[in-house]
Amino acid sequence: MVKLNGEEIIGQKFRSQGDSQIQRVEYTIIDARLGDEIEVVAGCSISGRKKATIIVEETVREEEEMPQEED
Repeated sequence: MVKLNGEEIIGQKFRSQGDSQIQRVEYTIIDARLGDEIEVVAGCSISGRKKATIIVEETVREEEEMPQEED
């Protein structure tokens, strides 16, 4: 589950896991603004639940690709 400022915005359940150590997902949260709180809660039938919270501190933008230096 993913919450933005306390409101659930994403809920997803998995029937299986491809790797016994990790389940990786990626979400784009377009409504997040500076100062917002994003909370992620993950649950596992074997190892329990984990929660992480971050505060959006700055906007990250892609930089132009730098030309590679020749040797």
